[in-house]
Amino acid sequence: MVDQALEILQEKGQSALIDFLTVQEDVQSMADTCGKLAMTLYNKEKDIANSILVSLLGIRRALESATALAIDEENAETAYQLRSTAKGIAFNLGANMWPGWNDPGISLSKESMAVGMEAAHTNLRLGEELRKEPLPLSRAQWLIGAHEMALGNMDAARERFGRASALAESVEAEADNLLCLGYAIMTQLIEEPDNQEMIERFKTVKADLASLEQGEFFITQLDTALGVFRS
Repeated sequence: MVDQALEILQEKGQSALIDFLTVQEDVQSMADTCGKLAMTLYNKEKDIANSILVSLLGIRRALESATALAIDEENAETAYQLRSTAKGIAFNLGANMWPGWNDPGISLSKESMAVGMEAAHTNLRLGEELRKEPLPLSRAQWLIGAHEMALGNMDAARERFGRASALAESVEAEADNLLCLGYAIMTQLIEEPDNQEMIERFKTVKADLASLEQGEFFITQLDTALGVFRS
């Protein structure tokens, strides 16, 4: 359905796409399609506006349906899955609307980043309501911290990174814990670029990450974000 939806958008425009998606009777399939289409629009088409539109449409439809279904306890599992899907879309929207990736061809407005911050909070709220495990909650806290850092709110960012680190540590997710510690240090380096203690601590975090699964990806992420926010 993703290819069909993309074709409709390209050939008939935004209104036709909205009509196509909203008439889908299978809400779970529709929400899944919105999530996948939003990522395609972001990664391949570099279409920020429609990526946001489709994400918000999927989140809203999934949550509205989940609320209606939750009235009957027999539908609790379906409602939970729909809310989980909405949470996933919200996380990706929040992440994509954060400038720290420095993705080629992507230019984010203040309005787009504000949407990303709101999506990050939605992701955390749903994670807590659905009683998700500590690691997704850690990543939800990290995402809000990342947006606070982008706004220049370093104290608020450090608080979120601290919460994220503690949650990751509680389940021995070492790479995520180190990543969050790295971001907390990064806030100091943005404020004090010549702080030798923070420079050395940042190097130590990266050295510790190097031997871990996903470590190299996280190191690149830290270096890229630092380059974005120190420039």
